[in-house]
Order: sequence, then structure tokens, then C-alpha cells
Amino acid sequence: QDRIVHRVEKEFANRVAFIYLDVEKESWAKEKFAIKILPTLIFFDQKGQEIFRTTGYMKEKAMKDQIQNLLHE
Repeated sequence: QDRIVHRVEKEFANRVAFIYLDVEKESWAKEKFAIKILPTLIFFDQKGQEIFRTTGYMKEKAMKDQIQNLLHE
């Protein structure tokens, strides 16, 4: 499933930043972002405000569609 994220990241690299955190190693992130289920994808706007969150694996088309929607808001 990680490959999906990497493929999507390549497609949107010039418009979206992808940041990966291993909450097992970065325990502060688990608490700060209230992560209870892995994987968790959190989308932020340019001001750092959370605008969308999903848990579990996301299909490639759904992830691309979500990013497209957020970019056009």
C-alpha cells in the first residue's frame, strides 16, 4: 500500500508536500495528531490547518480525487 502513496506523491510533487511520520519512532506525533489507527492520512492546508483525515488504506484513485478536490477548494 505504501507504493500507492509514493505514486500519488510523484504525480503531485510540484503542488503538494508529503510528510511521513513513523509514530512508533516519533511518539510525540501520535499524541499531537491524535492518531489511533494506522495508517492515518491527514491533509493540511497551506496554513497548517487540518482539512481532511482518513484512517486505513486508501485506494489510489480515491487519494488522487481527494487531493484534486482539496486543490480546487
